[in-house]
Amino acid sequence: MIVIYTQDKTIIRENADVAKGDFVNLYGEKLGAEAYAAVKFGRVGSTYRKHGGPLVKVVSKENAESIRIKEEAIGMI
Repeated sequence: MIVIYTQDKTIIRENADVAKGDFVNLYGEKLGAEAYAAVKFGRVGSTYRKHGGPLVKVVSKENAESIRIKEEAIGMI
């Protein structure tokens, strides 16, 4: 599972392929492709962040659900 933390919201996606559009949207073409490559085959705990942009993190399904619950409680999702 991929979690993307931005200043305005938290995005949770099934995998890097599904999140690829989000990477390009948030980082642009070049850095979006770099973010995708960094987490495509990344292990749980892998992260990507460049130039103060959004934090991209690979998490387990259980952690993703826990994050979703917490983020919904504070209105970030």
